[in-house]
Amino acid sequence: MDRLETPRELGALSAAWIDSALRGANVIQGPGIDRIAIERIGETEGFLGAIARVHLAYETPDSSSPSSVIVKLPTENRRLRAVGESMGLYEREILFYTQLAPRLPLRLPRCYFAQVGRSALGALQMNPRLVAQVNRMPAWVRSAGISFGPGLTALFQRRSALILEDLGFARLGNQAAPRSDPDIHAALTSLARIHAECWNDPSVSKFSWLHPLDINDRIFGTLLTRQRRRFEARFGDSNPGEAGKILDWLEGHLDAVHRRLARAPCTLIHGDYRLDNLFFDDARDDGLAIVSDWQLAAWGRGTCDLAYFLSSTLDASLPREAELPYVARYHAALREFGVSNYSLEECQSDYELALLFVAGRIVSSIGILEPANEAAEGLLRLWVERVFSRLREIDLERIL
Repeated sequence: MDRLETPRELGALSAAWIDSALRGANVIQGPGIDRIAIERIGETEGFLGAIARVHLAYETPDSSSPSSVIVKLPTENRRLRAVGESMGLYEREILFYTQLAPRLPLRLPRCYFAQVGRSALGALQMNPRLVAQVNRMPAWVRSAGISFGPGLTALFQRRSALILEDLGFARLGNQAAPRSDPDIHAALTSLARIHAECWNDPSVSKFSWLHPLDINDRIFGTLLTRQRRRFEARFGDSNPGEAGKILDWLEGHLDAVHRRLARAPCTLIHGDYRLDNLFFDDARDDGLAIVSDWQLAAWGRGTCDLAYFLSSTLDASLPREAELPYVARYHAALREFGVSNYSLEECQSDYELALLFVAGRIVSSIGILEPANEAAEGLLRLWVERVFSRLREIDLERIL
């Protein structure tokens, strides 16, 4: 189909544009869309995106066409949009849906339309060679790039858009709610299926936009050092245990953690695998979740997703002996889906290392995570408390 001029913001969406996008993708073939109603969603957590459920009214009733769709655009916050663009988040998710998702037998939202604008500069983080070069530069150069990169990218911001299936028929997970073991088990089974499907698969790792986990390990180390003081000032009262000792260790070892977790066996990593990105269809009994939000997709050890999920879900007070059965359940599901030569002991060791990876990512990204309201701030604070509580019994002297 011919390229459409993508709206800059949700308020600029029109019935004509939605009609052209869906008709060009053969999603609708009958009556045209007469009017739309825009319902903003995800405002408590969509830090780098603007998301809306768009209700569609047709010129004449048409039961064969969707009555609503989900539209994702870059955030309307100019600074955060520049950060998302420089990190390649918008383009990466579009490439996932257009290049990789069609070949995966997974439960994903159906993608109706995906488009990213052209730019002379493009997304800095989407060029793996450039990222690797910056990663090898002296620390002061990396720090300067972190400071000025988003501003440079802001001069070349591209319009991009995704139109996805509305999963309103399913129940959205809630990581702030009391723990629900059935949902956790479904999420672990779904995660194991994703990882098993792509386990050491060169046809998946070949995508240049699916960066290996250690491609910018030193960049994240620089970010962690820069953001640590801000993190401690903001969340010092939410960090249980010896958080200062953990951050000291991370400052000296985060690059080594990234490199270890980038070694084979590797698989497709979701990068933001938590309940708030999972949908549960209670009308089906296959025990699988529908997985959304693929902006942070990468290539590395699957336990990065496992640690991200469990540390954002499990109560901070949950003892270690109650945590490890979830790791074992994930490993058992991996084996059921065909993964061999990966022991439970190795999985548990990788999981502990991945918890440190998650903590490093959160601290490094604290300058990006600017909650829009008190509910979002509360969610972030709860997450920080849960992540650091999971690290309380890790032996830092022996983990590497």
